[in-house]
Amino acid sequence: MSLSGQARNKLQEIQRQQTAWQHELAYRSVLQHVIHILLAGETAYNRVRLDKLQIPIDGQTVTIKGLDVQIQDGAGLMGLGWYRADWMNRLLRQLTSPKNANRISDELADWIDADSIRRRNGMEAAGYLAANKGYLPRNAAIRTLDELLELPSMTAELYNGNAERFGLRDLLLVGGTDHINVATAVAPVLQAALDLSAQQTQKIISIRQHQNWAQLAKLLPEYHEAYGDYGPYTPSNVYRINIRKKNAAVLTAIIRLTPNKPTPYEIVIWDYPDNERGWI
Repeated sequence: MSLSGQARNKLQEIQRQQTAWQHELAYRSVLQHVIHILLAGETAYNRVRLDKLQIPIDGQTVTIKGLDVQIQDGAGLMGLGWYRADWMNRLLRQLTSPKNANRISDELADWIDADSIRRRNGMEAAGYLAANKGYLPRNAAIRTLDELLELPSMTAELYNGNAERFGLRDLLLVGGTDHINVATAVAPVLQAALDLSAQQTQKIISIRQHQNWAQLAKLLPEYHEAYGDYGPYTPSNVYRINIRKKNAAVLTAIIRLTPNKPTPYEIVIWDYPDNERGWI
C-alpha cells in the first residue's frame, strides 16, 4: 500500500475513534440524567415519576436528549444469582426446541453447582474433559452473561437473538434479584416465572399497557413463588439501561442504586460498544 493510502486509512481510523468518543460522551451524559431520575423520582408500577416527567422502566424505548433509551428494572429479568432450572427450562422452550431447552437448562445447572453429579441432560467436568473442551465448568455463579456461550448446547443465535425475537442476553441478568416484578417483567420471563400460557401472558401485557392495575390485581394470586412476600409490583435497585444513537453502537450499562451510601449508585457493567457475541 502506498504512503498516501496508509495515511488515508490512518485518518479514517482516527475519525472513527473520534466519532466513537463523541457518542460515548453523549451516552454518559444521558446515563447520568437517567440515574438522577431513578434516584430522585418515585417508582410506581412500571414507571418512575419526577415532577411532570414519567419514564417507563419495563424496557420501552423513550427519547432522552435525542437518544433512544431503554430502562429495564432488574426484577423484570430472570436473575441467575437465584438460578431455577425449571424457570430456565420454561424460558428456553419459548426460544428453542424442548430437547435443546432440557440440555441447556441442565448444562447451566451443572455449570454453576459445586458438585460433580451430572444432571440427566447436563455435563460435569468429566464430560468437558472427554470432549476436549479446553475448559471446565465454573462450579460457581457465572460472572458475565457471555459465559453462557461456553455451554455445549448454546449457540450464538440463541444467545444474541435478532430483530424479530429475543435472545437470552435480552432476558437474563447476572446476579439479579430473587423476585419478579409483574409490572416490568419482559414477556418471556413473565411467562416462564409464573408458568403461564402465551395467551395469559399477552393478556397481562395488554393490561399493563393500559395501566389497568386494578384489573390485573384480580388475575394475580396474593402470593406466588415468583414474587413471594414482596408482592407482584416491587422493583429492584438494579437496572439495565440501553442507550443508542441512530445508526451507531449501543451502550449497555447495569447500574445498582445505593441511595443510603456515600456514593448513591454504582455502575456494575459498562459494555460499549455492546456488540453481538460469539464463541472465540
